[in-house]
Amino acid sequence: LRSSWSRLRSTNLVEWTRDPDFVLSPGESDLDADADGAWTGSAVLGPDENMNIFYTGYNLSQNGRQTILRIKATDRHGSRFQRPAKPITILGEGLTRFEEIDFRDPFVMYNRGEGRYWMLVGTRLSSGPYWSRGCIALLTSPDLEAWTVAPEPLYAPSDVFCPECPELFSLPNGKWYLVYSRFHAPNAGTVY
Repeated sequence: LRSSWSRLRSTNLVEWTRDPDFVLSPGESDLDADADGAWTGSAVLGPDENMNIFYTGYNLSQNGRQTILRIKATDRHGSRFQRPAKPITILGEGLTRFEEIDFRDPFVMYNRGEGRYWMLVGTRLSSGPYWSRGCIALLTSPDLEAWTVAPEPLYAPSDVFCPECPELFSLPNGKWYLVYSRFHAPNAGTVY
């Protein structure tokens, strides 16, 4: 469970070198939100053009609660990060629509059309059929500091326990694509 993040570098996208030290490691105290793991997330350049990593912190002693954490680098390449990582601030009434335990796998991107950052989070509705209330929450922010949760899920297919590792992107054809994995569903695997 105590997973960490490594950084790999390449000049040609074929040959890669792993840095000797972890970029992210679990917290040292039982009280840290990531005491039992620095799980999945994403990296994005902030308004200051420095790298930010948003990731899932896991802590067994807090009933396995998953928390979205942010750590900021002092440059755009993530050469050095300011410690410790801090839980994000979430605003809005919509948060009560979602479970506290499964709230993970943040994917952060800048939505140019809206002029805001978007964060997709794999989660579950707080009510409904147990095995099929998995959904993807949408949070938005003007500056990566405070996040407002949308009152309704971005996507709720009613056929998955909890979607994992959601991503959203557009292609030159002008269409947007939502991709995620389902580890427990009638048809487990990656879907879009």
